[in-house]
Amino acid sequence: MEGRHIVRTGRGQRLNAFRLGSGAVTAFACAVLVVVIGVWHVSRTWDAAMDAAQDDVANLSRSLARHSAGLFDDIDAMLAGLAERGGEDPAALSRDVRRFAEQAVGVRSLAVLDETGRPLADSRDPEASSRAPASGSDDLRWHREHPGTGLHVGIPRPDEGHAGTVLPLSRRMTRADGGFGGIVLAALDTAVLQSVYESVLLAEGSAVALWRDDGRLLVRRPAVAPTDRDFAGTDFFRAMSAGLGTARVFERPGAVDGVRRITGYERLAHHPSLIVSVGMSLDTLVARWRREASIEAAALGLAVVALIGLGIGLERRERRIRAAESEVVEAESLFRALFDHSTDGLFVHRIEPDGVRLEALNGRAAQMLGRLSETLEGRLPSEFPSSDLYGQVAADLESTIRGGVPHAFEVQDGGEGARRIWEIVHVPLAGPDGRVGRIFASARDITHLRAAEATALDANRLLLMAEQMAQVGHWHLDVASGTMRWSDEVYRIHGRDPESFRPTLEDGLAAYHPDDRAAVAEMVSTAIGRRGSFEFTRRLVRPDGEIRYVQSRGVCMLGRAADGEASVVTGLFGVFTDITQRIQAEASVVANEARYRMLADAATDMVVQTGPDGRCLYASPAVRDLLGREPETLVGTAFADLIHPDDAAEFGAILSDLDAGRGDRAVAVNRLRRRDGHWIWIEASLKALALPGGRSGGFVVSVRNIDERRRADEARRESEARYRLLADNASDLIVLGHADGRRSYISPAVTGMLGYTVEEAHGIAMRDWIHPDDIAEVFRTTSGLTDARPTAKVVYRLRHKAGHHIWVEAAFRRVAGDAGDVRIVTAIRDVTERQRQARHLEQAKAQAEAGARIKAEFLAN
Repeated sequence: MEGRHIVRTGRGQRLNAFRLGSGAVTAFACAVLVVVIGVWHVSRTWDAAMDAAQDDVANLSRSLARHSAGLFDDIDAMLAGLAERGGEDPAALSRDVRRFAEQAVGVRSLAVLDETGRPLADSRDPEASSRAPASGSDDLRWHREHPGTGLHVGIPRPDEGHAGTVLPLSRRMTRADGGFGGIVLAALDTAVLQSVYESVLLAEGSAVALWRDDGRLLVRRPAVAPTDRDFAGTDFFRAMSAGLGTARVFERPGAVDGVRRITGYERLAHHPSLIVSVGMSLDTLVARWRREASIEAAALGLAVVALIGLGIGLERRERRIRAAESEVVEAESLFRALFDHSTDGLFVHRIEPDGVRLEALNGRAAQMLGRLSETLEGRLPSEFPSSDLYGQVAADLESTIRGGVPHAFEVQDGGEGARRIWEIVHVPLAGPDGRVGRIFASARDITHLRAAEATALDANRLLLMAEQMAQVGHWHLDVASGTMRWSDEVYRIHGRDPESFRPTLEDGLAAYHPDDRAAVAEMVSTAIGRRGSFEFTRRLVRPDGEIRYVQSRGVCMLGRAADGEASVVTGLFGVFTDITQRIQAEASVVANEARYRMLADAATDMVVQTGPDGRCLYASPAVRDLLGREPETLVGTAFADLIHPDDAAEFGAILSDLDAGRGDRAVAVNRLRRRDGHWIWIEASLKALALPGGRSGGFVVSVRNIDERRRADEARRESEARYRLLADNASDLIVLGHADGRRSYISPAVTGMLGYTVEEAHGIAMRDWIHPDDIAEVFRTTSGLTDARPTAKVVYRLRHKAGHHIWVEAAFRRVAGDAGDVRIVTAIRDVTERQRQARHLEQAKAQAEAGARIKAEFLAN
């Protein structure tokens, strides 16, 4: 309760430190009044700056709109004139296009396109009428879908084959019958508008842009890369389209860069689909206003600072006094709380002329002495009731006073079975004059610590004995310092003297064989990085050159990081075993076994040894590739369980014959089940093993995979059947011919196409089928087939059984046969109707061209 009361008193004094006198209050009130007046005046200057900015952007947008309207009016008039000349002589039209393109300001190119997009004239290409259009497809589609004859402004795009960006401007050409006759297309250099916008004197962060009313950005300052992005959905464009703001001015974030601006906008006269916007950055406006306001604010600030300084000066001395009092009270409160609630027994002794008196003690000290603190404070040690503990606490006070330095020692009290061990600490406390005036003493019960130390020492002794008997040692690595601690057994395994050698991490790694050091370092580093464990068996080289095989297992020890948030690896702990004898014994066994298994393991065929009961005793590594299984998984299982049920009876009969002595070898072809459940075809060669006395010793089975061979045979048969089915039922006529003129196959489609049966077609020579005028072309085509050019097509005529000829298109393919002979596969399709339509189109084209020439001559005259 006393501690809590003191804390509240300290908080109250801290609050009192903020109470001001009347002089300071008056000074601060005057400062507030000056600030209010200054803020009102600065806000008025802000309103004036905003009004001026709105007028500026409105006037600039109107001026730029008039300039842009004039430019677009000139180009529109030029396009309208060309649209009326669209039907004139191509040469004259081309001259007019080039002349207009040279005279027009900012126009990079002019082109006249017909309704299909074919250029009729191009200022950049006099031969434009002979090539396909490279651009203008979007503008053609727009004018085809919008019959109006007004100017259409497209989306900016790169100037094909030239540097820079152009803005497509186009007008519709209408034929005499009112139909769509094409467009006149101008490519306006966006740099013309860009230079005008750049010449306008605007503050930093401002923007000028030309927009289409559908949200497409055409030209902008500062310049951006051409984009087909639709800005119609942005707040900026919706505000501009809705006509928000007074005098066509509004405030919104920019649609392109998100910079908040005051924007004025104006639609172009005669071209209302185009809008010019001028935006002034609010940041720039604020910066300009801030510069002007800062001068006024500086003057106000000086006045406010003077007033505040006056108030601070009035209160500074009193506040320092109050702060010092508050700190003293808080320090006393904190010391009292720590003193009263400490788990150690704490004593404060005051040195007086008549001796050393106990000035204060905490609750834990009173509990140790079995008395109330009020009955003990102020007494001399000689006046205390009998207490072994306090007698030992006070026994060394005189030596501490004489020495003037802290002193620590241990004492014991209590009898057998209740003996306690105490750690006593004396700390002399000097006064302002440097003389020791008080002695601080503490008593801590460390009985449990000494018992734990004894237990740990005993456990360590037993561990060392166990390690020596098991030839296993332990080690510890401190990650921060890189130092290591080895047990005696680890020193023995390394051949080092524990008295003269102190290992580090580098020493531990250097002890390994040079070929193993990198792997050991990598495993230790990986374990630390993953906060995991590791295990390895490697070679160790003793100082005398002897190589020992060792096995080491380690695990990471985790601790708190400096920030206390995450755990980090502080060390590694592991065990160390010398397994040299075991490795040598295993190497001997492996060498002996390797001599017998070398052939089986190296064979590509799977080798399996079974016992008399048919269970596998050994399976070679080839089982992994053949069945997708590990050899160990087959050991102990019945080999017959892998056989397909449909093949089991036949395989069982073969085993029975071998077991009955009817031969010692056999070959079986059947299916085996892979681990994934699929069946594969195999060829198994079986050899019966005989033991002394005629007893069966099982079988050795050599298994070869023939699955690919079986599948290839089946696939070939299925492919032949499938392709014959397709050829027999195809509407096209399929013919398989040979270099010597033979035809080994003619599909039934010959009847529907030429009226012959298949048998009749085989009896007719190809020269009798082909029209005499086409024979040379057909034979020239087939003779030109090579390995480098195996395919060709030709259109020619074949004679029908009824006597007339039909037009066909034949596709030839040269194919090498299995025996090295050359075959020609021919696919023949009836194209008589297509040829008839082509002739009609040619006739119509000739008539149209004749009509165009007559019309051109009429208009010219």
